Amino acid sequence: MGTTAHLISPLIAARFALTVMLAAVAVAATAVLMIALSRDAAMGEAWAAVAGAYPSQAAIAVLAGTVTLTLLLVFSPPTGHWGLGGRSVLAGYAGVASAALSLLLVAEWIPGEPGAAGGPAVLAAAILGFTLAGGPLWIGLIAVLLGRTALLPRGIGTQRLSASERSRFGAVLIAAGLCLAAIATSGAYLVAVHGGLDYACAVEGPFSPLAELSERAGVVTGSFSWWPLGRSCTWAAAGGGTVLATSGWSHTVLVLASLGLAAAGIALRTTRAGQTDAPAEPTSAELGT
Repeated sequence: MGTTAHLISPLIAARFALTVMLAAVAVAATAVLMIALSRDAAMGEAWAAVAGAYPSQAAIAVLAGTVTLTLLLVFSPPTGHWGLGGRSVLAGYAGVASAALSLLLVAEWIPGEPGAAGGPAVLAAAILGFTLAGGPLWIGLIAVLLGRTALLPRGIGTQRLSASERSRFGAVLIAAGLCLAAIATSGAYLVAVHGGLDYACAVEGPFSPLAELSERAGVVTGSFSWWPLGRSCTWAAAGGGTVLATSGWSHTVLVLASLGLAAAGIALRTTRAGQTDAPAEPTSAELGT
């Protein structure tokens, strides 16, 4: 996408950039909360997990991402969805890298203790984790959706996608959705079977208040559940019989959301665009002049 002749004021760009970054952090916090709840944590423990997930580094990521996206919007205003999303992805990477570097600064460089926080591997792990978790996709989608609101001047980030752009965007959504679904499914399976299903059930659960409390063997039998996705534990009930305890729904919701993303990509590729690509201008030879 090219740029537009209508410049964005720094104040409007900063407001939009801050909203995008805060929305991205809110999505990440919601994901952490869902994962904690899926592991049978109490609501207070789940909120503690969210609050304890490096809040100072999250603030630095928001600040660095906001500054980066503001500068990109001011000096290179996008005209369409791809440009707006792409600039937000770059800002997201800048925020993640800044957060990792700030952790190294506080834990290693200032106290003079190299390797205390993991060294340069922390930066690589942060960037890789952000990528594998679908961070670029989500922050790009957040920016595109917010770009269609009153946060940006009219005409920026709101143009219709052409037929070829719809096709490319749909292909990206299909690939990203299927990859995320595969990663979530394989991750849920690996977590469920780690150490053996029976042992994992006995140590990590899920537990049931109706289960028999005993250290004898055979109290619990584990299996992998496809609905909801995760570990399923069959406990011997205190009053006789058995009781089934299943994992939470976080992995299942993530897979369904990923498949929904792929479905949206299929819809983009199979439906007709509202505005097709403009035909090429005839040349002078074709006009007979």
